[in-house]
Amino acid sequence: MDISEFINNLGSSDFKSLLVVLEAYQEAKREGFSHVEYFGFNQNSGNIYCAIEDNITIYSSFGGDAYYCPSDDEEKEFQSLDELLEYLKK
Repeated sequence: MDISEFINNLGSSDFKSLLVVLEAYQEAKREGFSHVEYFGFNQNSGNIYCAIEDNITIYSSFGGDAYYCPSDDEEKEFQSLDELLEYLKK
C-alpha cells in the first residue's frame, strides 16, 4: 500500500493516532532507534502502529496517547519508551 492509499483509509481519529505515533517515533529516533521495520493500521483494533528496531512497537488508538510494547509480546504495554526499555533489559 502506498502512503496516499494509507492516509485516504484513515478516519479523523485514526489520523490523529498517526500524528501521535509519528511524534513518539521522533522521540525514539532522538534516542537512537531509527530503523522502521513496518508501519500500519489495524482496522479491527483501530491501532496505528510502528514497529522499530530492537523489539519496539509504538501504537495509538482512536487519537489517544502513544503506548509502547515489545514487538514480540503486544500484551505488555507501557506509557513511555523508558519504561519499555527498562522492561526489555530484564
